[in-house]
Amino acid sequence: IVGYINVPLVANTEYLLANPLDNGTNDLNSIDNGALPNRTVVNTFTGVGFIASVKGHATWSVDSAIAPGIGFFVTPAANATITFIGQAPITNNYALTNSEIMIGALLPIAGTLTDAGPKTLNLGGSMPNRTVINQYGPGGFTASVKGHGTWSVPLTIPVANGFFVTPAAATTWSQGLQ
Repeated sequence: IVGYINVPLVANTEYLLANPLDNGTNDLNSIDNGALPNRTVVNTFTGVGFIASVKGHATWSVDSAIAPGIGFFVTPAANATITFIGQAPITNNYALTNSEIMIGALLPIAGTLTDAGPKTLNLGGSMPNRTVINQYGPGGFTASVKGHGTWSVPLTIPVANGFFVTPAAATTWSQGLQ
């Protein structure tokens, strides 16, 4: 499946996004495709810290690779719309360890933490109890913890939005369009 996803961004507002499609190179230059203005800042998570990249004179100070399903922070210097263009897989199995990672859906799907099964985020069906999801939005982070099969906060994850997940144990996050 080939397609595109538009995400409007407001100037000087920080967003936690995730690359939802595979464009072949998946670096900042190809993801940005000229849409983000100069002085835009992108931060990618390494697992222990962040790598910052600033756009100046139409180039990025660090042309970070952002694979499909990987999250990143972006703060545009002016209003802009980022258009993710690429291919979406039909199915995905994402192996997660019990350490924190900044990710997003590898399929262009929005939904809630409780969704389970095909054509959903399937976080509810894939994550073990005591898993923590942190979603970033206006005002900071909102955490939800899975306990006894239910989530403490009923978060909704929009298409192309990233989040932090810390599984309680190694697990596989499975998604499918079939």
